Formats: sequence, structure tokens, C-alpha cells
Amino acid sequence: MEQKKFEKITFTTILHQAREELKIIEEVCQNHSVSLYDLFGNDRRAKIVVARRELAHKFNELGLSPNEIGILLGRRDRTTVLNLLGKLSTG
Repeated sequence: MEQKKFEKITFTTILHQAREELKIIEEVCQNHSVSLYDLFGNDRRAKIVVARRELAHKFNELGLSPNEIGILLGRRDRTTVLNLLGKLSTG
């Protein structure tokens, strides 16, 4: 039976990933003129939903799972994230 090789995870690796995510969050807030409170809150105004959708797509490009993105987006369910990513089938 073949063993899977895991990448060595260090504190530096985790810190680098967190910095990337924080940089993306700051960039999205600035691009859409929304606050962190709005971005991670419950407001459903179009401007804020568009910012959340962009943030979800950027996190998805980093390789984060829908569950991980949901946690980062203020404890949202993975189906909400899939909806933001446009990956839910309608039929």
C-alpha cells in the first residue's frame, strides 16, 4: 500500500497563507468600497454580495475548499459558498 506524502507544514507556511488571505480581503474591500463589517456581516445589498462573490472566487483560486471559504466568510454554509461560486445546479 502506497503512503501519501504530505507537505511539511510549518508556522511560516501557515503565516504566509494567512497573509495572502488578509491581503485579498483588504483588496476586495478597497475595490468595492465596503467595510469588513459589511463583507462578513449579514447584509444582502447587491454591492456587498458582489464583493463577497469576488472574495469567494479569489479564495477558491487559492485552493481553499467551500467549507474553508465558508468559515472565512463569516461562518457561512458550504452551499452558500457554492452558490456564490456559481457551482450549484438549478435542475
